[in-house]
Amino acid sequence: MSTRAALYLRVSTKKQAEQDLSIPDQRSQLRAHCKAKGWQVVEEYVEPGASATTTDRPIFQKMLSDARKRPLPFEIIVIHSYSRFARDLLGSELVIHQLAKQGVKVVSMTQEVNDGPQGEFMRQVMQMMDEYQSKEIAKHTLRAMEENARQGFWNGSHPPFGYKVVDAEKRGHKTKKKLAVHNGEAATVRDVFRLYLSGTGRSGPMGIKHIVNHLNGRARRQRNGKPFNIQFVHKVLRNTAYIGTHYFNRKDSKGKIQKARDKWIGLSCPTLIDRAAFQAVQKRLTDRNPRKNPSRTVTNAILLQGLVKCGSCGSTMTLRAGKSGRYRYYACSGRARVGAVRCKGNVLPMPKLDDLVTDTLLARVLAPDRVAELVREVRRDEKQAHGGLSTQLREVVARERELTSSLDRLVKAIEEGVAPNRVRERIHSLEMSLGEARDTKRSLQKRAAANDRPVSSQEIVKTTEYLSNLLRHGEFQLRKVYLQMFIDAVEVTDGEIIITGSKRAAAKAVEGTAKKPSNTVPVYMQDWRPRRDLNARPPD
Repeated sequence: MSTRAALYLRVSTKKQAEQDLSIPDQRSQLRAHCKAKGWQVVEEYVEPGASATTTDRPIFQKMLSDARKRPLPFEIIVIHSYSRFARDLLGSELVIHQLAKQGVKVVSMTQEVNDGPQGEFMRQVMQMMDEYQSKEIAKHTLRAMEENARQGFWNGSHPPFGYKVVDAEKRGHKTKKKLAVHNGEAATVRDVFRLYLSGTGRSGPMGIKHIVNHLNGRARRQRNGKPFNIQFVHKVLRNTAYIGTHYFNRKDSKGKIQKARDKWIGLSCPTLIDRAAFQAVQKRLTDRNPRKNPSRTVTNAILLQGLVKCGSCGSTMTLRAGKSGRYRYYACSGRARVGAVRCKGNVLPMPKLDDLVTDTLLARVLAPDRVAELVREVRRDEKQAHGGLSTQLREVVARERELTSSLDRLVKAIEEGVAPNRVRERIHSLEMSLGEARDTKRSLQKRAAANDRPVSSQEIVKTTEYLSNLLRHGEFQLRKVYLQMFIDAVEVTDGEIIITGSKRAAAKAVEGTAKKPSNTVPVYMQDWRPRRDLNARPPD
């Protein structure tokens, strides 16, 4: 059977991809190379307009995900050169080694290297040169873009909302661009500033959330067709482009970290907002900033945190407080972000929903007869799923006996002086395997004993009474942890509240509670660190 190959093809810019400069050429060369080698091309991964300075590329990540599948869809990944694969030496080597462990090899058509240490060294040298070249190109490109901005020209990317890019002048083969007013978007920008300062005339100044609802309610949209949201409107209100200056080079292109103020380059653009009005908006934004002027203390303790979902739009319902924290509600976060256009919004008093969920859980899930049934059902399912613990026990006991016998023979050989020096390493390995086998045996014995132990009605009643008292009157954080164990989600709709959870988790939590002191969280994970070794880690 011929070797199955996947092709990875990439160009650096979207312009290259659109003009079809490099992808077809890479494809034809790589397919010809595979044909000459006798490899069967089974998949192509094409990445148009993505930088190789990071491995965080959608198609690249899909290729890595496919390489983890079993059975393997391909044995090799063929690239034109290592610069097509990645220009970051550390990231590239990490990915190549991970693929090798999965049985997939990365092969360059133009930079073939041998297997082994020498070939690995040559590959790393070539990738180091690619990374250096990439950084040099980026440095010179940024320098040219900074000079272009100083001359008042636009460097590319999407213009700020309210503007469009137009041709300004011709210089050789290049056309210089500048910002011009986009009349439709500019009208929305002016409306946002007017609403924030004075409102519609029938009411006072609007808050940002109110402005979002106002715009979306009149079917206005962002440039991409999406509804307005709080973050977008806030960004509009802070943008200095509207008073005539757009700043280039404010943030690092990779980490999006803001640069020092002296690195910014001001670019002149048409004015949309009066400077006095803009400054008044900035003052109001600063005065209303909750970080600078926090509201009265409102505790953020939420009993059902992360569990409550809006049945209308699927968003998480989060805390909304009224009267300086006197009243607390679960409210749809989707509506809070983009207004009524996203969701009409569900709102419920927090104490009312907390009590309702707790009472329902205790009445329908944690009632004594229901708990006994749950425990029996889960134990029965576990026996069936594991195919009988007794079979596993017999196998691990046989394994323990075999390891013990091997150890005995090696120790005897050392005592008689006939064993080679490396036997001690083998003894250490066998001792580790024997310890693991004994740990497994103890775990299986405990599980078998637990599954065979009858469910005590007295124990069930005692445990459910304890849970009832804890969930209604216990310490807040403990109540919260228990509810997280029993409940997966609480969906709130107009007519009903749907509570979902895992039967197995509920049964195990009850069993764990019965074995623990009354002021602790139950633990029902089976022996994941039985010997308290330093290399502690949870099971897969």
